[in-house]
Amino acid sequence: TLGSAFAMEFVMGHPPHTTHNHRQLEHVLTPWINTSKTLRIRETNLYKRFRCSLDSRTPPWLEMFAETVIHPCLYHGDFAPWNIKCAPNDSWRAIDWERGELEGLPGWDWLHFMLQPAILVQKWNTNRVLSFAQKIIQTPEFLRYLATTFPEGSIAEMPMYLLCSYLFYNWQVLQPTEGQETQEALARWAIQ
Repeated sequence: TLGSAFAMEFVMGHPPHTTHNHRQLEHVLTPWINTSKTLRIRETNLYKRFRCSLDSRTPPWLEMFAETVIHPCLYHGDFAPWNIKCAPNDSWRAIDWERGELEGLPGWDWLHFMLQPAILVQKWNTNRVLSFAQKIIQTPEFLRYLATTFPEGSIAEMPMYLLCSYLFYNWQVLQPTEGQETQEALARWAIQ
């Protein structure tokens, strides 16, 4: 069978550093929020794939999560430092959009950017990744970003629900080929 391919222009630049990038992540990802549209999380393709992958495993937070109204955001799907090029003026340009969605879930790209290097490059154990992830979702920048995506106000439990759904989706739906042991342990933790 014949495959298909397309060519893109070469993108100059270097990948961003992964430490202390919360301000830059907020600066890059906030404009990706479509504040002119609202929908329930259950209406997104990402949620539908996530829900199908759960089988009979239903975490206690799932119903509330699914019914939450959001402003959807542009979703890269593999927003990791190695898929971003920094220009000399420190602006970022994302490449490799094959997993992209126009109506994605907030926070997933942010979490991917911070957690995948910890798992794949630094090879942190599960407990260290979880501790780091829980710190990420409590940063002022992440919370400000999330506040923009939730038109109905209260986001009290949403950072944790987004973290859990991201961790499970990453393992069960994307099925990464590296860091399997840690990623699987994170997914098991996420749906408890």
